[in-house]
Amino acid sequence: MAKLAGLEVISIRGYVKDVLHQNGEPFADTNHDWSAVRLAGQWYLLEPTWGAGGLDDTGQFKKHFSERYFLVDPGQLAYTHFAADPRWHVADTPSLAAFNAQIRPYEAYHRYGVEARETRQQLTAQCASQTLTFNTPGNVYLRASLERDGHVLSQQALLQRHG
Repeated sequence: MAKLAGLEVISIRGYVKDVLHQNGEPFADTNHDWSAVRLAGQWYLLEPTWGAGGLDDTGQFKKHFSERYFLVDPGQLAYTHFAADPRWHVADTPSLAAFNAQIRPYEAYHRYGVEARETRQQLTAQCASQTLTFNTPGNVYLRASLERDGHVLSQQALLQRHG
């Protein structure tokens, strides 16, 4: 549609961590395409597939429009998308191996304005012990649980709010 509107748009092929991807699972091959569009001389990223909806936990597509995937912040997209072409890497995008190791936050992480003070490279599923610090808007609270192999290990509160 962007081309029909006379816009310069390209497809970007790469690796995407969706709800079916297990943290730390290596990719056998690229698995997704998203787009970039040039507006007023600047390139912007678009993720029209995810903007139209997404997969639920069973892998079924559910329609749900989300404007946040149009002209999306490249730093936010880098949590879940890694371009095969290095020309489309975000400045601090790690290698594919490091991308595989970092955790994938759920969509609500960005929707509600949660930000980790740690870098994406520090948010990995590979460590035995980790302290994470998050910034959230004043009206947003985090909850957490421990899970192993899909089973909840603890119902205890694991978070403490400062300030």
